Amino acid sequence: MNTAGPEFNADDMFVLGNIAATAIKTGYGDLAQPLLKLIQEERPANAGAFVLEAMYLHSIGQTEEARLFLETSGAFQTENNRDEAVAFHLYLLQQAGSIEQAHELGQAYLAEELVTSPSAIAAVSTVIAECADELFETIEASDEIPHSEDA
Repeated sequence: MNTAGPEFNADDMFVLGNIAATAIKTGYGDLAQPLLKLIQEERPANAGAFVLEAMYLHSIGQTEEARLFLETSGAFQTENNRDEAVAFHLYLLQQAGSIEQAHELGQAYLAEELVTSPSAIAAVSTVIAECADELFETIEASDEIPHSEDA
């Protein structure tokens, strides 16, 4: 007996994605996991559900897992929403304390025009600027010479 699964169209995927996003936003991301997996399986060329899953993982304190998930899920090789996956990946690197890596990758993405959507360019630029500020503060703090009270 051949039991074919349901067929989903673009509208179905849009609605399911919005349900999952709302669940994550309102604190029910664990309930959204089956929807995210379904969307990822049905639309592997769209990074949207991969980004949502990474956002969920980050929101529950699993930033390293979120970063690894994006790096291994295929989100960077997708046709749609790839730029958003890249931008969120840089944000996760920044949040995990990999400031220099996030800064360098972000600069390379912009210089090579590997990120093209205006919203992702803005997000990457923001991460680059924040990382540059943090790197400058670190350098500035290490250059301070302690003054001796005995002199």
